[in-house]
Amino acid sequence: MSEKEDKLEIIKEKRIKLIKEINDLKYANIDISEKDKKANELYLNKIKPNFNFEEDFYYNLAMKYKSEIESNEFFKDLQYMPKGCLLHHHMNNCIDTQWISEEVMKKNNLKNIYMRKMRTYDILVYTTQPNENDKLFKNIIEEYLNENKNKTVFDYFHSKLSMSSEEIDSVKNNSEAWTIFSSKMFFCYYLVLYKEFYKQHIRNTFLQCIKDKQYRLESRITIGEVLNEDFTPTSYDEEFSIYQKEVDYINANLNLETKFTFGVIIQMIRNKTDEFLKKSIEDSIFLKKKYPELICGLDLSGNEDKFRNFQDLTPVMLNNNEPELPWILHCGETIKGSNYNLIDGILNKPKRLGHVVNLFKLGNLWKYVQNNNIILEINPISNQSLRLVRDLRLHPCIGYHNNGLKICINNDDSTIENTKGVSYDFFVSFVIMEFDLIDFKSFCLNSIDGAQISNELKNEYKFKFMKDWDLFLDYFIKKYEN
Repeated sequence: MSEKEDKLEIIKEKRIKLIKEINDLKYANIDISEKDKKANELYLNKIKPNFNFEEDFYYNLAMKYKSEIESNEFFKDLQYMPKGCLLHHHMNNCIDTQWISEEVMKKNNLKNIYMRKMRTYDILVYTTQPNENDKLFKNIIEEYLNENKNKTVFDYFHSKLSMSSEEIDSVKNNSEAWTIFSSKMFFCYYLVLYKEFYKQHIRNTFLQCIKDKQYRLESRITIGEVLNEDFTPTSYDEEFSIYQKEVDYINANLNLETKFTFGVIIQMIRNKTDEFLKKSIEDSIFLKKKYPELICGLDLSGNEDKFRNFQDLTPVMLNNNEPELPWILHCGETIKGSNYNLIDGILNKPKRLGHVVNLFKLGNLWKYVQNNNIILEINPISNQSLRLVRDLRLHPCIGYHNNGLKICINNDDSTIENTKGVSYDFFVSFVIMEFDLIDFKSFCLNSIDGAQISNELKNEYKFKFMKDWDLFLDYFIKKYEN
């Protein structure tokens, strides 16, 4: 063998070793079966080569191709894939647009639904005591339909609630995207919080999770905002009874092998005063003791580049001394390397972090995340819609996963992002971010590890997941091996 051939052989051996080291980091937390390998080879050789989307599908806005995604055969396959737990979700921003448009238009509702100005945004409210300047929604929708002969009530709500590709294409930066996002978020907020609508909304949300083959939902909720007909808030007890009754309904009426569970992450806005936040933390600790099965964490959310940062908020955050009520934080939802929220967020010992887009800019901070076993809640479509990551092929979570950090995939504010359920985020993660089946087995198990539940229930969910995963692999192999 020549000297050149010797060197080539050495390089070949080192290459194999380096690839093994990368994969060992990625898959340290899972066992990979021969069936996993077989299904993954089929995916890589038969499915992946057929993803033929136009170039801007990858670097612009994936949801411009919503109809193409929904008609894609692999998207249909994803409906059969078990997906563990959904950990990053905002209850009031994940509305079934079709349902709300049909519910609103019922005659007994129309007379009590008004449009009101709040902050500069149009919002809908359900109230028997309208303000002087409120406009009856019935009149507004009639005007819209008269001016748009080919449109429906659903079209109206869809345009008001979802960020269109045209709107996103027009924005120049993250700040402009936030402005559009905020107007969508507030439009239907108080309507959905009307108690009778809210009950059905909660049930619809739980049913969507079941459809997506998820065993648990942990959702960010600003508590104390569920409203009576006169626009007065219900009590905490009445609100939490809604959550419990709907969980009980799901488990009593659906033939589930493993019980579905739900956790409330009490969400506070980081721009509130210290006094307000201290009182909210105090109330949350009290409620956690009263509803231990329903409340699972605390969050401080809001625009990280414009609102208060965690360095400023840490003296307030230290008032949370309840070990059973961990911080589960929005953190790093920014592209600025000068934004140190992640550093101060990590120092407050969270169980999970949501978004973490700028972690890759902060030196070796990822090692602290890894050493403290912090799960990262990744939201691909949301990050693209808010112009944090324009090209999802460059999403930093790809590097996080390859370095052994634990990530899971979520859908954040699905209605505003023009999706329903989490399968769209799974799809773009496969197609654009180039994760494969074994990656997703890891992500789903991470989501169960990150859930704020007992170890006993985690083990039950993992057993259920492995059983469902095996059935999915059987379906997948049978479909594609010939």
